[in-house]
Amino acid sequence: MIRRNRVELPPRTGRQRAVEWVKSALIVVLLCSAVYLAGRSQLYRGVTIGWLDTVLGQTDTAPVSTSPPVARMRIQPSSVAFCTGVDLDGVRERCGIQYDALAVERAFDEISRYLGEALASAGPPQPVTQHQWQGALQAPGLYLDLLGKVPLSALAAWLGDGHSGCILTGEVRRLVLADQGGTCAVLYYINEENGLYYACETAVPVAGEFTLLLSSRSANGARFAFEAGERFASINPNILLQSDTPIPLRYTGSTPPLMEDQDQLNEIQRRLSFQPAGYPTWNSWVNDTLRISGDGVIRYDGRQNGDRRYPVPMVDGTVDLSQAVSIARGLADILLTLGQNRNEARLYLIGAEQNEGGWIIRFGYALNGIMVEVDGQQTAATFWVSGGRITTYELRMRYYTALGEDTEPLLPEAQAAAGLSALGYAGRELLLCYRDSGVEEAAVSVGWAAR
Repeated sequence: MIRRNRVELPPRTGRQRAVEWVKSALIVVLLCSAVYLAGRSQLYRGVTIGWLDTVLGQTDTAPVSTSPPVARMRIQPSSVAFCTGVDLDGVRERCGIQYDALAVERAFDEISRYLGEALASAGPPQPVTQHQWQGALQAPGLYLDLLGKVPLSALAAWLGDGHSGCILTGEVRRLVLADQGGTCAVLYYINEENGLYYACETAVPVAGEFTLLLSSRSANGARFAFEAGERFASINPNILLQSDTPIPLRYTGSTPPLMEDQDQLNEIQRRLSFQPAGYPTWNSWVNDTLRISGDGVIRYDGRQNGDRRYPVPMVDGTVDLSQAVSIARGLADILLTLGQNRNEARLYLIGAEQNEGGWIIRFGYALNGIMVEVDGQQTAATFWVSGGRITTYELRMRYYTALGEDTEPLLPEAQAAAGLSALGYAGRELLLCYRDSGVEEAAVSVGWAAR
C-alpha cells in the first residue's frame, strides 16, 4: 500500500487575494459589456438588457406605451356652406367658407351634430341624378366638402362618438343635408368609389334649430360652379367659389435633423411604442423593425417577424376601419408634435383603400385648409393593415412655419378656370394647392391646381 503525502500550498498573501479579486471583477465586467453590446446591436434576439443599462449608467427610465396611441379623429373639412334657399336679385343667398382652417372648423363644429344624426338615422340610399343633387345644393341646407375621401362608416362613427349604426357604405367627400319641404332633412352625397349621387331620408327635423342655424350666417356671395355661368362651365360643377380671390399665407418647409439629436431619436422610439435602443448605420438609426432616416423618413416593417405591437380591433372577422384609421392617425401625430418644434401643418385623411391583404390608409399635410404636395406627392404617411394589425408604415416628416403676415398673390378663379381648360383639364376640380420641393429647407409655393 502506497501512501500519498498531502501537499499543502502556502497561504495566499493579501496582495495575491486582491489581484485575484480584480481579475474576477474584470472578467465579469467584460462579460457584461459583451452581452450589452450584443443586445444593443440586435445580434441576440430576446436578450433583456435593462439591468445592464442600469449597471453601466445608461438607463432610459421614460415609460413606453404597451398599446398603440389612438387619436380622436379631427375631421378636416375643405369647405362648409349654409344656404337659406332664398333668391336675392337672382342670386341664391349662401354663406360659404373655405381656405381658412380656423373659420371652417368653427363652422363645422356648428353643423357636425346634424350630420352625425343624419348619418346615424339614414335610410337606404336611393340613386339620384346630378340635377337632383344640384337642386339639393340650392335648397335650404348645409353643405360639407372634405379634404380627402372618408369611408362613410368611419365618418358616421367619428361624428357619433364611435357608435353610429350607419348602414351607408362607400367613400365620401361631399354631403348636403337639405330641407326639401318635409318634416325631416334629406341627406345627399356623392359616392367617391363610383361617382354616383345618392339621397337618404333622415330623422333630422328641419323645424326649429336647423332652420335657425341656416339663417345665422350672413350671405357672402359664395356659389357653385354650375351657378356661375359660362366662365366656369369647363370645370367641375360642384366646386364652391368665393366672391373674392383667396389670399393664402406663405410658408417655409424643412426636414428635421433626426440623426443629430439622440434625445429626439429616443422620443421618436418611445412615441412609436419602442424601447429606445438600436444602432446607427449610414444616415439612419435602426431599432429592430424600426428605421429612422436622416432625411426625415421613418419606416416600420413587422411582417417578417410577426411583430404585433400595433393591433387593430376586428368586428365579425373584419377590420374595424374607423378604429384602424384612428390608431394610424395616433401614430402619424408624431409628424406634428415631436419635441419642441411647432408645426403649422395639420393631417387629413386622403383615403382608405382596400386590397387583397387588408387596407392601405394614407394621410396628407394641409396648411390653413389647403392640401400640400411634397416633392410631387400628397402622401405624408402610409399605413398597411392586415391580419388584425398594422404591419407596415412609412412617415415623412416635414415642419412648416408661417412667414408672418405675408401672403401669396393669385390669379382670379375665372382666369385660373380658363387656364385649366386651355391645358386640357376640362371637367376637373379647381382648387388651391401648396407645393413643397421637399429639400432640407425651402419656401413653399401656392397656386391653382386641377384635381
